[in-house]
Amino acid sequence: VSQSRYVKKRIELKVIEGDKSNEEDRINYESSDATSTFALYELGKSLSNQIEETLKVFEMAARCILKALDCKDKYTYGHSVRVAHYGLILGGHMGLSEEEAYELELSALFHDVGKIGISDSILCKPGKLDAAEMEIMKSHPVLSYEILKEFSYFEQVAKNAPHHHERFDGLGYPHGLKGVEIPLFSRIILIADTYDAITRGLS
Repeated sequence: VSQSRYVKKRIELKVIEGDKSNEEDRINYESSDATSTFALYELGKSLSNQIEETLKVFEMAARCILKALDCKDKYTYGHSVRVAHYGLILGGHMGLSEEEAYELELSALFHDVGKIGISDSILCKPGKLDAAEMEIMKSHPVLSYEILKEFSYFEQVAKNAPHHHERFDGLGYPHGLKGVEIPLFSRIILIADTYDAITRGLS
């Protein structure tokens, strides 16, 4: 682009200096330049439309996953929606950009999607889980990651998913991360998740 601007400037300079023989060159160049600009505009418009269509496909897939979660466990689905809501409130106070808020919202909505892979006898057990059952339940963050990583559009969302049960002191799971080792959005989801559990009277 910079080279084209230099060529155009050189042609214009010759015209100013009285080299009329280059007038036709200038006109042809500017015509070609306008055509190139239009072509780039059309290309950009086409790419934008393709990106928009791809986004629609991914969002349709996202709705299907959430619907599957709703069919599996209505509590988890409602919980995920509330966590996304609380997370966005926190994100708003933190001054997240629109793109960051969108990523946070998706991360929160899908943070528990791995529970689709947990047996109903454990997921819906009315009483307290025993030690073996709790270990199985603790696998759901990793399952969330395994599900989400299959979607290239959810690459960053997948990275946030497995860490929402980590703790700042390093005593969480599944990887025992602590402090700022835990991704920022995972920390936000952890706070929102905990708030929802407390206000719903769940441990």
